[in-house]
This record gives sequence, structure tokens and C-alpha cells, in this order.
Amino acid sequence: MSHAPAFQVPTIEVSSPQPHAALVVLAGEHDLHSADEVQQTFDQSLAVCDHLIVDLSRADLIDSSIIGVLLQAMKNAVELGRKF
Repeated sequence: MSHAPAFQVPTIEVSSPQPHAALVVLAGEHDLHSADEVQQTFDQSLAVCDHLIVDLSRADLIDSSIIGVLLQAMKNAVELGRKF
């Protein structure tokens, strides 16, 4: 019987804690396999909201591809005059 830690399925939750703001919560293990979905979520949120908030407190793992997505989202927010 293996005692290796179980893989934590990645989830993305989006809510609006206040008008014109999007809160995106990443939970589980996010890597190259979920990077496109995370990027799409950020892009969609920035298209309709003035403020994008990303909560990583429930993420068990993020790899360099997710770091790249976060940096791109920040750049996109600045270009659109939005808060990140």
C-alpha cells in the first residue's frame, strides 16, 4: 500500500464579491494541464470586470506555467486599465 499523497484535482471557482469585481479561487494542483482553462477564466473575468482578484490559498501546487498565466493576466489587466 502506497503512502504517497493523493493528487488534488484542480478546481477554478469564480464569484463576484462586489460589483465589477471577479474573485477567482484556484484549488488543488494547477499545472500545464489546467493553464489554458485558468487563462480563459482570467480573460473572461477581465472582459467584464474592473478588478480581478486571484486567491491561491487553496492551491496545493502551482507550477511555472500557472505563474506565467498570472503574469500575463496582470499585464492584460494593466493594458485594459483594470486592477489585478
